[in-house]
Amino acid sequence: MARAPAGWYADVQHAETERWFDGRTWTDRRRPATGEIRRVDDGRARRDAGASHRDRSAALWLRTVLGGAALAVSVAAVGLLAILVAT
Repeated sequence: MARAPAGWYADVQHAETERWFDGRTWTDRRRPATGEIRRVDDGRARRDAGASHRDRSAALWLRTVLGGAALAVSVAAVGLLAILVAT
């Protein structure tokens, strides 16, 4: 298994910070998140550029609310259609 190179990576415990990885283990060194993209050897992005945890949470909340509203409208439309067909 390939190891990531030493560098600053998104801190999974604190969304607004980055943590130093020395190439073998995580250190106690932290700094405010820069929003830069850090890539590991296989080329996968380790951090979204500019997308904070708060931004992702807000987007998830909005999708949940809009999805719930769409479901409620669909159920109401089916109920209204059933009433109209029955009469």
